Amino acid sequence: MLNQPESLISLLIYFVFFGLIGARRGWKKELFVFVLAFASYWGLLQFQGRLAFLINTGGNYILSGFPSDQEGLLAVFEAPPLISAAYRDTFIFLLWAVILFGLYYVGDLIFKKNAGRSVFLGFLAGIANGL
Repeated sequence: MLNQPESLISLLIYFVFFGLIGARRGWKKELFVFVLAFASYWGLLQFQGRLAFLINTGGNYILSGFPSDQEGLLAVFEAPPLISAAYRDTFIFLLWAVILFGLYYVGDLIFKKNAGRSVFLGFLAGIANGL
């Protein structure tokens, strides 16, 4: 990578961009987002099979009109999945992206305007979030 100056320049621009966002928002907000984004992504990866099963079963139950008899419930489990195995990783990533945007919003609500205004720490936390 060091022999490719365009890659190095792109990486520096990337670091500066996310670092400036972190410096502007404050290190507490950025650390909050970093920790919970990492934990949520890890959790989604660990439980993606169960989550897909719950969404497929629940979605088919709703689409079937909330059946209560045995035949209707059997049809729910035999229906084709809403999230197939081929698209499970894409769905998990999109769900994580929604969670990530929500974390940025919640971080702004939880922390005060001037919480953690150390510019250097905010810059470093912003770079960590960018990775």
